[in-house]
Amino acid sequence: MEMVKTAHAVDLHVHTTASDGTLSPRAVVKLARERKLYGVAITDHDTVDGVVEAQRAGVEFSVRVIAGVELSATDESRDVHLLGYGIDLLDALFREKLSALRSERDERIKKMVERAQACGMTIAMDDVLRESSGGTVGRPHLARAMVKRQLVSSVQEAFALHLRRGGTCFVDRPQLAVKNAVQWIHDAGGVAVLAHPALIGDDAYVESYLHLGMDGIEVDHPDNDAAKRATYRAIAMRMNLFTTAGSDFHGLTSGHRGDLGSQIMEYEDLPAKLRT
Repeated sequence: MEMVKTAHAVDLHVHTTASDGTLSPRAVVKLARERKLYGVAITDHDTVDGVVEAQRAGVEFSVRVIAGVELSATDESRDVHLLGYGIDLLDALFREKLSALRSERDERIKKMVERAQACGMTIAMDDVLRESSGGTVGRPHLARAMVKRQLVSSVQEAFALHLRRGGTCFVDRPQLAVKNAVQWIHDAGGVAVLAHPALIGDDAYVESYLHLGMDGIEVDHPDNDAAKRATYRAIAMRMNLFTTAGSDFHGLTSGHRGDLGSQIMEYEDLPAKLRT
């Protein structure tokens, strides 16, 4: 990937093998260096376990690494994701809450595997755990396991037929209220940002979630088209929120979201507390 980078370009939405990414935290930071990025935020799903390794790699490769997390909240039938930045990694209570979320995630995936088995699919939880490599388990791992078992031809097909809401194997995620997720991030010393708002599907809901105490909104994201980006920038200006950019990178071969560095912003445009 060839991109023109500014001196202090940062990608604020990056996943690693600590959740459903395919590259280790160190490998992600090394790639960021190769892509001439000034910094990245590690934002794995419901875990901060990859951040320390990434920060050590950041020292090695001269890349700024921001401690982050992506929390999966729910409002009725809507999935609402929040990015938390500047998290205090020593906050024991926050880590306990994340651990409980991951346990609930494990139970969810077990139920989805059971539904797959009930549909005649030859797949086991061990297949999914092998894909997760010890990280937080999620639907992408189940999708990859289905591909390896030749039950589907691609991760995209697995989601389309079986793992999306309404699919044959879908089970609702653990119920974490949006307002509570915002509070968790703030209590852990972080700032809360509404992730990929276009995926929510209704901008009236986007504004209602922002009014729950969020600090920012992810404007530049692969799922936000030009019109949506303009809308979200206008909302951010009106509500005095900061805007972020992130590729939602999951790996070079994941087939999921954007490539590392494809959505960037200036480090200097971050809130002061994140410019450490």
